[in-house]
Amino acid sequence: MTRIFPAVFGFIFTAVFSITASADPIVDCQVAGGKASGGCIKKAAKASLNCFKKTGVACADSDPKVTAAISDAGAAINSGCIDDAAVAGSGYAPLTASELGQRLGAACDREVDTIAATVFGGPTGPNLVGADKADTGCMLTAAKEAGKLIAKRLKLVGKCVGKVCDLDKIDNAIDKSSTKATEKINKKCTDLASLIGADTAGLIAQAEEQVMTAVASPCDPMDETDCLMPATNDYFSVVDPLATSGRRLNYASEAMPKNNVDVSVDPTAWNRLDGHSVGPVLLYDDQSIDLDVSGATPITDIATSLGASAPVAIIKSATGERQLLWAERDSSGPNADERVLMVRVGANLENETRYIAAIGPMRDALDAPVTSNAIFAAYRDRTTTQQLPVEARRHHMEKIFDSLQSAGIARETLFLAWDFSTQSIESTNAYLLHMRNDTFDNILGDSAPAFTVTSVAEPSTVGEIFRQVDGTFEVPLYLTDGGAPKSDLRFGPDGLPVNEGDFFTANFRCLVPYAATTGGGAPAVPGRPSLYGHGLLGTFNETSASHVRAFSQEHNLIFCGTDWTGFANEDTATAVDVLRDFSNFPKFIGRQHQGVLNFMVLGRLLLAPDGFASDPAFQVGGQSVIDPAALYYDGNSQGGILGGVLAAFSQDIDCFSLGVPGINYSTLLRRSVDFDDFNTVFEFFYTNGVSRSVMIQLAQKIWDKTDPSGHVRHVTSDTYPNTPAKKILYQVAFGDHQVAPVTVEVAARSNGAHIHTPALVPGKVVPEVAPYYDIPAIPSYPFDGSAMIIWDSGNPAPPTGNQPPAEITDVDPEWTDLSTCAQNFGSDPHECPRRQVEARSQKSQFFASTCPIVDTCSGAACLAPNP
Repeated sequence: MTRIFPAVFGFIFTAVFSITASADPIVDCQVAGGKASGGCIKKAAKASLNCFKKTGVACADSDPKVTAAISDAGAAINSGCIDDAAVAGSGYAPLTASELGQRLGAACDREVDTIAATVFGGPTGPNLVGADKADTGCMLTAAKEAGKLIAKRLKLVGKCVGKVCDLDKIDNAIDKSSTKATEKINKKCTDLASLIGADTAGLIAQAEEQVMTAVASPCDPMDETDCLMPATNDYFSVVDPLATSGRRLNYASEAMPKNNVDVSVDPTAWNRLDGHSVGPVLLYDDQSIDLDVSGATPITDIATSLGASAPVAIIKSATGERQLLWAERDSSGPNADERVLMVRVGANLENETRYIAAIGPMRDALDAPVTSNAIFAAYRDRTTTQQLPVEARRHHMEKIFDSLQSAGIARETLFLAWDFSTQSIESTNAYLLHMRNDTFDNILGDSAPAFTVTSVAEPSTVGEIFRQVDGTFEVPLYLTDGGAPKSDLRFGPDGLPVNEGDFFTANFRCLVPYAATTGGGAPAVPGRPSLYGHGLLGTFNETSASHVRAFSQEHNLIFCGTDWTGFANEDTATAVDVLRDFSNFPKFIGRQHQGVLNFMVLGRLLLAPDGFASDPAFQVGGQSVIDPAALYYDGNSQGGILGGVLAAFSQDIDCFSLGVPGINYSTLLRRSVDFDDFNTVFEFFYTNGVSRSVMIQLAQKIWDKTDPSGHVRHVTSDTYPNTPAKKILYQVAFGDHQVAPVTVEVAARSNGAHIHTPALVPGKVVPEVAPYYDIPAIPSYPFDGSAMIIWDSGNPAPPTGNQPPAEITDVDPEWTDLSTCAQNFGSDPHECPRRQVEARSQKSQFFASTCPIVDTCSGAACLAPNP
C-alpha cells in the first residue's frame, strides 16, 4: 500500500489509543507511540485480512478502515508528543513532533503490507489462487497472528517506558506471546512453508524484526557521532519479502547528510537496494580510542584479524567465521576531530549474507579503557533505557549477543556491536545483465551494430601504426535524455532498464599496426583484436597513446577503444555535481551501465563478419586485418578498474589484462592523488568530515553495480548466467599514487588469483609483517589461472593510512631510488608497467586460447625502469 500521510493529524484520536497523561511529557510521548503503533498494526492488519478474505487481493489504498487506523495512530502520537523536546527525549531526534506521527503511521502501513506480502505473496495474493478452504484458513490465521504478535510485543515493550523494567519478566512475556502465536498457527496449518515459503518459526522471527522497525528512530542511537553510524548497519533496513534477499534498505531523509545549503541527500535510490555492499567500510567512533593501544588489526598485519583475541572483528553470523580485515582511523580531511574509525575487509564478503561487527574493548592513548555509548551499554549490560525505540530493538540485540557468544566473543567484552546484511547478486547485476541480454538476444541477434568510419589516417611513421581508424557505432540506448551527460537509466514497469527502439551513438578509435600487413600492403597478416580501456575521466583518444601503439606493433594486436560513458571526460561535470549534492550520485552510476554495454557492443564489431572486417578501413588487398578467432581486453588505470566490471558480463572475452587496477572506490578515493582536487570541492559543499566519510560508505552500496568490487567473486568462478569464467592478469605498480595496490590484493583474495614471486626485490623495505598475506604464489609457469604481478619502479611503500603517497622530488633522498620511468612521471610509478617491454610481452602471451601467465622477469622480481 502506498499512502499519503498528512504532515499534521489535526483531529482528536479515538478512544482506542487514549492514554492517561503523566507528569512527564517524554513518557507520555513514548506511551502514545507504543500504544498507537501496536493498535494501528492490529487494526490495519485485521482490515487488510478482511480484504484478502473477501476478494483475494490487498486492500485498495482508499480502504477506509486501514486509512482510519493509520490516521488515528498519527493523531494519537501527535497528541501524546506535545513538543519537539518530548520527541527528542523519547529517542526520535531529529524528527519534530509533527513528523513523528507521520513516520510511525507510515511504518504501520509498511509492517501490515509486509505481513500481507509474506503470507499472501504480494498485493494480488497469488498464494491464495487455487487454495482450498484449509489452505486459505491457514494463511489467514498466519497473517492474523503475525499482526497480533507485533501489536502484543509493542505493548509489552511499552511497559518499560517510564519505569525500570524487570527484563526477565518482559522476556518471559514476549516468549509466551510467540509461543501462543506459534500454537495457533500450527493448529491451523499442516505445512505453512509449502504455502508461503516460510515456516512458522520464520514468520515469528520476521514479526520480531518488525517490532523493532515499526517504532524505530531515523538515527541509530548506539553511536552519536553521526545519525547513520555505526555503519554499515541493518538498523537502516526493513523486512521486505518481495526483495530477493528478504530485506530492503530504509534510510530516512531526516537522517541523511546535508550540504552547506541544508539540502539532505535523497535516499530514494539507496532504498531500492536489498542490502549493503559486499566490499563495505564500517564506521564507528570515539575520539579517545587509540587503535594501536587497543590492539586493533592494522593494514600491516591483517592476519591478526582472524585471531580469537582480535578486538575488531566481522563475524559471519551463520557460522561464526571471522573475516579478514584491517582497522584504521581516517587520516584525510583538515579536522582531526572529524576523522572516524574505519574497518575494511581484506577479501570481499559473500552476497546475501548476514554479518556481525564486533568491536571489543577499546583503549585510549594512555591505555585506559574507553567507555561504551550509553545505549549500547544498556543492551550489553541488560539495563533499561526507558525509550521505546531502544527497547523495541532489545530482542534483536540479544540475538546478536547470542551469535557472538557462539563465536567465542563474550558480551561483557564488547565496546560496540551491530549487524548488517549484504545485497543479493541480483541487486548488483540485474541492470547490466538485462541490458546485455536484451541487446544481444533481442535487438542485435547475430548481427553487428551499425557503424560509420569517419576518418582513416595512415601515420608517416613506418613500422608502427599502419592505420588509425576513427568512427561511431550504434548501441541500444537505456538512458534518459538521449544519453547525454547527466542522463540516468530509463526504467520500465518491471524496474529494469528499458530500450525504446533508440540508440546511443558511441565513438571508437582503432589501431591497425604495420605488423598486420606485409610491408604496408597485401597480403594481410591478421592481428589479434583487443579492446582498450582508457584512464580516469579520459576519452577514446587514449587508444593511440604511445604505449598502446608500441604494444600493437610489437605483438600484432588490433586495438579498438571507446569512451567509458559515465566515467569519461564529458562526465566530469556530473562528478562535480555529485560533490555539490550527493543526491546526484545514483545518476553518475546509472550512466556507467551504458558505458559497459558500449564496450561489449564494440567487441561484437571486432568479431562479427559484418562488423569492422567488412569495411575497407580494416582491410588490405580486400582481406581483413582482424583475426576473429578470439577477442581480448587490455586497460589501464580506470580502464583496469572498469575492465573488471566488463569481465563479469562479457560473453566474448576470456582473457582480461588489467593494468594498474583496483576495486572498491570507497577504499580507492582517499588513497588516490587524483581525488585531491575533487575532495576540495567535496569539503566546500560538505563541511563536516564525518558526513563525507558516511557518504563515501553510502556510495559504495550503489557503486557495487559498476565497481568491480560488486562483481569480483563472480568473474573467475560462480559466474553470472550464460557468462564464461574469465582469467585475469593484474599488472600492479608498487607504490602507485593513483590506484592503491592494496585494493588489488583484496581482489586477488576474493577471486582466487595467485601472485608472482619473488614479488619484491630482496631487501625491499615494506611495513607489512607478511606481504601479500593469503595470496598464494604461482607454483610454476606457464600458470593456468589468474594472477597479480608486482612491477617495481623503486618507489617506497605507500602510506598505511587512507591517503595517497606523497610526491618525491629531486631534492628528496628517495629520488635516487626511483627508476627513470618514475622520475619522468613526477615520482608516480602508475604509468610504468605498461611501458615495459617485458610487461607487454607478458600480456601478449596471455592473449592466447588458454590465457597462460608466463614469467617474463626471469625468475626474479619484476622491475619497471624504462620511461
